[in-house]
Amino acid sequence: MLKTGIQLLNTRFPLYTCGNDKIRCRGTMTVDNSYQEEVARYVRLTYERRLTPGVGGNMSCKVGDRIYITPALANMRELKAEEVVVVDLGGNPLSKGRPAIETPMHTFIYEKHPDVSAILHVHAPYAVALSFLVDKIDLITVEARYLLGPVPVVPETRPGAIELAKSVSATVKKLPEKITGVDLLGEEVCRAVVIKTHGVVTVGKTLREAFDLAEILEDTCRVAYLRDTWKS
Repeated sequence: MLKTGIQLLNTRFPLYTCGNDKIRCRGTMTVDNSYQEEVARYVRLTYERRLTPGVGGNMSCKVGDRIYITPALANMRELKAEEVVVVDLGGNPLSKGRPAIETPMHTFIYEKHPDVSAILHVHAPYAVALSFLVDKIDLITVEARYLLGPVPVVPETRPGAIELAKSVSATVKKLPEKITGVDLLGEEVCRAVVIKTHGVVTVGKTLREAFDLAEILEDTCRVAYLRDTWKS
């Protein structure tokens, strides 16, 4: 069972980077609408960029001892800030609404990887299609090779299952300290995972980073599809 007493970095005054802004808050803060707004904004963007259908996927950010996460069956096209649910580090709701079915996956990742502050899960069509064929995504674009690092495909498991949460959290590895312009494919990093037949999970220090990684991954999968289509 997931422990709720998770060790946090800088627990007294946790710092969370949200987009361009750095917001400092005490761990005992009340619900802050600015985090809900930021989660909702990026969720809507996933639909606009065709990273996921209208219903399917979830996103969260960790702020101190709280997690701001999309609700169950979230409308990715029209999600409003007030619909974003606040839970504790064990996934227990602290605000109205029912959190996403994949909440265990988010809490497991945050527990195992304290450097992660944002998680995005989308049903990206090209990445999902490719997952039927391979065990690891072939990163053929420059952006993917330099920014993603290795992207494994993990076995399909029932959405929301603890087994899925354990599998993805165990596959994620450390985040790079900084982007140096060096090919990351040989590095011991893993901040993007594809769940076979299901979707993509990306992690980052910010919501923007998690979103950008998902977009880069879907782009390289799209290019791979076009390459293979034109070769045949």
